[in-house]
Formats: sequence, C-alpha cells, structure tokens
Amino acid sequence: MFVSDSDNLFYSSDNGVSWRISDLNENILRLKYNGTTLFAISSTNSENTSLFRSLDKGLSWENKLSEYSMWFVESSGNNIFTGSWNNVWYSSNNGQNWKIINEGINQALAVGLWIQGDYLYVAKDFEEGFWKRPLSEIIVPFANDVGVNSIIQPSYDSVYNVDCINSKTLNPQVSVKNFGSLNQNNFFDVHFEIKQGDNILYTDTKQDTISSGQTHTLNFDPYTIAFDFGTYNMNLNTFSVKSWTSLPSDSNRANDTV
Repeated sequence: MFVSDSDNLFYSSDNGVSWRISDLNENILRLKYNGTTLFAISSTNSENTSLFRSLDKGLSWENKLSEYSMWFVESSGNNIFTGSWNNVWYSSNNGQNWKIINEGINQALAVGLWIQGDYLYVAKDFEEGFWKRPLSEIIVPFANDVGVNSIIQPSYDSVYNVDCINSKTLNPQVSVKNFGSLNQNNFFDVHFEIKQGDNILYTDTKQDTISSGQTHTLNFDPYTIAFDFGTYNMNLNTFSVKSWTSLPSDSNRANDTV
C-alpha cells in the first residue's frame, strides 16, 4: 500500500498498521505499480515534471524521464506509457528507455492517458478530443524474453523471530513468466539468492521450460534461519533476496531480475 502527500511517499506492507517513509522527497502527482516496479511522477511546479522508478518498492529511486507537464503514467506489464506537452512516451523495458509515439495524434497537452482493454487512450487539451490506438500496434514482443515476475516467498518486509531454541525455515518461491513470442522448450536457469549485507547466505538454482505467455511457480530448496551465538546482537538483522533468470538468447534483460 502506497500513499503520498506534498512532500513524502509512504509504504505499508501490513495493510496500514505500520508505515515506512520513502527517500523520494518530491511533490508526488501520480503513482503506478505494475506488480514489480513502482513509478512516480513528481513536480517542482505545475510545469517541470519527472518520472521516477523504484525497483525495491520505494526504498530507492532513479529519475528515468523529465518532461514538461507530465501528469499520467500507465502500464501493461513491462510496457510503460506517459503523456506530456505535445508528446506521448513509451517504454518497452519497464521504464529503462523511452521513445515518442506521436503517430496519428495531434500535438497538444495530454490531460488524460489510460489503458482499457486492448487500447491506449489519450485525451488532449484545447478541444483536440480523445484518441485511441491498439496496443498491438505499439507493443511488439521480443522473440526470446523470460524473467522473474515476482518473488512469492519470502514476502517483502517479512519479520521473523529466532532465538537459541526456535529457528525459522523459509521456502523460497517465485513466479516466472515468458514475456516473449516463442516457446522456451529448452531448460534455462532460474536463480535465488539471500544476502545479509555483502554476505551471501543462500543460493539455489532450478531449471524451467515455459510456453509463450505462460506463468510458472517455481520452488527452491528450503533455507533455515538459525540463532548464531557468534553473531548474536540485540539489533534487527536485515536480509535481502533476489531472483533472476538466465536465458542465453534473452533479448530483454530489463525484466530478468526481481
């Protein structure tokens, strides 16, 4: 759950019981979460706007696009759209790179932009009306494109208590998707990693095959968090998890890793 005010962005992983403040100290105009990535449009005034991207649910941010009067952001998977003064922008790789897609549309301020069904809709200012375009004309899938869609377990911001008697066993689980147009009938690797700081505590690799458009759930070997007298302290230890695919012929690396 994400909420913002004029100065800060807040995130809650427990349905609003507790909140964490993000380091994006901007005036937030619009938020969009596509299941793996959070996008935020911010402004210093009504005209100068920027689109920020976070790959870690708001912990850190990077500015991916700055434009005049950019107010809306929409997504279809890893395909991201935004509108500004005179331009409609499109990214095929989750906001990493952008291009202008103004074919067939009049130049004017985009006062509305949304996806409904199989179409992208844009509302233009100065009585220019509404415009629509089939997503199939814009989104051209890569032939070979697989990636980790989400980490199912352990869930984000989970808290586990262990002591000299009680340990905790995790069962890492991820969702893998074939975003490409070709079936992947040969096995490719899917990796899972747990770290504490710079120390790698756990790694595991499984293999998968997957048809075009399909999503699989993949289970990794269990990992047990045990009490360690050698590193005992009263502070909360923070762990990071990462999962990624390794398909040698992959044409789009932007969606490999979560």
